[in-house]
Amino acid sequence: MWDEDKFFFNRHDSVSDSVSSSAAGALGGLAAIPLALVLSAVGILIMRIDILNAASAGFIPLFLTRNMGLDSKTCLIIYGVTVIAMLILEHCFTIAKILGSIIGCLVVAFLCYELSDVTPMNTRLTITGVGTVITILLNIRFWKR
Repeated sequence: MWDEDKFFFNRHDSVSDSVSSSAAGALGGLAAIPLALVLSAVGILIMRIDILNAASAGFIPLFLTRNMGLDSKTCLIIYGVTVIAMLILEHCFTIAKILGSIIGCLVVAFLCYELSDVTPMNTRLTITGVGTVITILLNIRFWKR
């Protein structure tokens, strides 16, 4: 009844199995780190909509100067100065907070519309509407705090 040869033959106790499972676990952990960083950054931007509005307002000078042939270093400097200036203005003046909210909604609407040129018009308009409504709701929550 008891077959010792069959029992010992089917044991999976090799070193290569344990090494490969450890390597797979390590690679899975390394792949999860960038995903966790992206999700935490998105969470911070959702919780602090003023930062998202300032980041959105930073795109306006880039939209206006995109055909001027500026190098990427100059574009990053323009973007950074605009974001910092908008953050300072939003925290100092109420009118700047209102304008930042409006600009944030408009930039999100523009970016949602320009997401893809190959999608049908109904899909583009739906994406634009959903993105704008979400941004408006986040701004309303920011204003109620």
